[in-house]
Amino acid sequence: MTNEEFYGYPDGPWSKEHDGLGWVSRAGLRCEMRRTQEMGHWCGYVYIQRGHPAFGCDEGDMTLADISVHGGLTYSYPVLDEASPNEPPFWRLGFDCAHFADLSPKMQQFFYRVDGTYRTVEYVMAECESLAAQLAAMQNVKS
Repeated sequence: MTNEEFYGYPDGPWSKEHDGLGWVSRAGLRCEMRRTQEMGHWCGYVYIQRGHPAFGCDEGDMTLADISVHGGLTYSYPVLDEASPNEPPFWRLGFDCAHFADLSPKMQQFFYRVDGTYRTVEYVMAECESLAAQLAAMQNVKS
């Protein structure tokens, strides 16, 4: 089965990539990347624990104003578990690769001319690592 048959988008540099990856960053934070099923672009996430200065902050919070990641932070959400449904143990911060000048695999279905740069697994992993390093540095700063 081809990408086009399975996902609805044509073959391209994304054809041989996985649809999701998870790892522990060099900074010691959990990272994850997922491909969206709607358009096929990547989203990258880093998890922080309760006690981190950015825990509970939304992506526009001034606490995160100095964070630099592809397209800026576009995701901030608690990670709930069954053991503590009212007190999430982790907060997930993330970004997406569906901005101006980004190429999403499914764009060709909607636009006659498609320009842009496809953000590969390697690119998104590097951005996740960068985000994790920035978040780890925030935690190490004593006020």
